[in-house]
Amino acid sequence: MITGKIQLLFALLLFNFLPAMSVLAADSLEEIKVDWQKTERVSKTTALLQVIVMPPLRRSSRHYG
Repeated sequence: MITGKIQLLFALLLFNFLPAMSVLAADSLEEIKVDWQKTERVSKTTALLQVIVMPPLRRSSRHYG
């Protein structure tokens, strides 16, 4: 019973200090510059549109309209 309470206390303390540690680690942020005019690569994907009529939407269905 005591070890369970100690583990819970440790977990609560750990989760309370984790956000503070991440803020301290974020002090050395690097600036990122984006050049939107420069092309790195051109996408070779194809756009696809697929239309499927679900059975409840067919005109012969009793749920239609």
